Amino acid sequence: KYFDPLHDNSDKLPDTKGIYAIVARDLNSISHMFNNVEFSFISNQPILYIGISPIQGLKKRDYRNHFKGSARNSTVRKSLGALFNWQNKRHYYEDGTYRFLDSNEKELRKWMVDNLIMYYSEMEENIDNLETKLINELSPPLNLGKNKSPVNAEFRANLYTLRK
Repeated sequence: KYFDPLHDNSDKLPDTKGIYAIVARDLNSISHMFNNVEFSFISNQPILYIGISPIQGLKKRDYRNHFKGSARNSTVRKSLGALFNWQNKRHYYEDGTYRFLDSNEKELRKWMVDNLIMYYSEMEENIDNLETKLINELSPPLNLGKNKSPVNAEFRANLYTLRK
């Protein structure tokens, strides 16, 4: 199933556990940000990130954190903000986490709605194992932690540095 934040109401998303892939609508919209990156595709759309919603549900955890939330609670938003070179536009909290300035968070929210789509599957069992397997087989460039694939390793290392 897929969710298009440009056209779909968030009520379309279930509040159940599951796995998801965030993809770009088309390669042209992101090519300037992802130089020399090899992509895997779903329906001819490049996969940027794969994640799971093991507890809160796809709508509460993933849609609200990634598409509506802030970088404080979204690794996708942190990575995209780093690719937009917003390192000096961060607001840090006492615990060391950060979000971007309100105007940047708003700009990022609009950019994501305009350019990204979320494919998902509701699942209850073994989603951690499946997530790790898919990340290492498909090597989405925004997955940093579990991604051990040599594909896009240099890009991920640079992104990791940008996010610090």
